[in-house]
Amino acid sequence: YFYFLGVLPPDEDAQPNVNNSVYTNIIASLAIHFANYTTCLTSAKPIDSKSLLKARCLHIPFDSNRQIHLEYEGYKDQDIKQADVVLIGFPLMWPMKSEIRRNDLLFYENKTRINGPAMTWGY
Repeated sequence: YFYFLGVLPPDEDAQPNVNNSVYTNIIASLAIHFANYTTCLTSAKPIDSKSLLKARCLHIPFDSNRQIHLEYEGYKDQDIKQADVVLIGFPLMWPMKSEIRRNDLLFYENKTRINGPAMTWGY
């Protein structure tokens, strides 16, 4: 695996310098893959194989017992300002089983603080 250490994820309430924010890692992976895709459509220099390997092997925090993605490595189920995990399902459309997408939605619905503001909070 490859890791992004010491990042501040979109949820500004997360402790600064968390490791492996699920959203940050997925956005990085998608950005590299999209850049590679655009080289197929243009005469741009192809993305180097080392970067593509990193994009495919970024660590995505996941709890296999509960079948949910974790906000970041070491996330301990505390309340959050917004559910970055929910954003990987939509609008990012990260591939996952529908059961896992549902589990993510249900779990983080109860963890997102009600006094927002948050992009992922609803009624």
